[in-house]
Amino acid sequence: WIAATKKTGKGKTNTAKPTSIQDLEKQRKKIQQQIKEQERRLASSQQDVKKRLQTLMIINTEIAGKRRTIDTIRKDLSHLDVEIEDLGMQIDSLKVELANCKKRYVKSMRYMHRNRSSQNQLMFIFSADNLTQMFRRLRFMREYAAYQHVQGDLVKAQQQELTLKHEELRQAKESKIGRASCR
Repeated sequence: WIAATKKTGKGKTNTAKPTSIQDLEKQRKKIQQQIKEQERRLASSQQDVKKRLQTLMIINTEIAGKRRTIDTIRKDLSHLDVEIEDLGMQIDSLKVELANCKKRYVKSMRYMHRNRSSQNQLMFIFSADNLTQMFRRLRFMREYAAYQHVQGDLVKAQQQELTLKHEELRQAKESKIGRASCR
């Protein structure tokens, strides 16, 4: 047994318990076990940190994907806004054109109604100075009747085109609303 004596600061000596090699071995083993336990905890903590980092990377990837989706939706909505604005301008233009066609058609119908009687038409044709002028007036009457028919068809076609543009505008707006609400 080894006895250790130690001098304290006041001149007294303090005797420590004698330690044996076996006690030291036990202490060494105990310390090694504590070191192994700490290393195991450290490894476990490192694995936990790795898992959390992987989870964080997955979440960041998902966030980036959602941001790209949102950007795509914003671009789509922007394009739809431009398309809706274009359709609105086309509708306004078609309305003006349709109003002009209707005015011309009404004017020509009034003229025809005033000169509608067959006597007036015959008087117009037969009041020609010569036979050539008479044929020209007859051809004019036929062409004018065809022109009125074409003008009526044109009014109908422009009305249908205006209706179609209104429908396209409605569908574009519904599409915009549908895309915005889906996401």
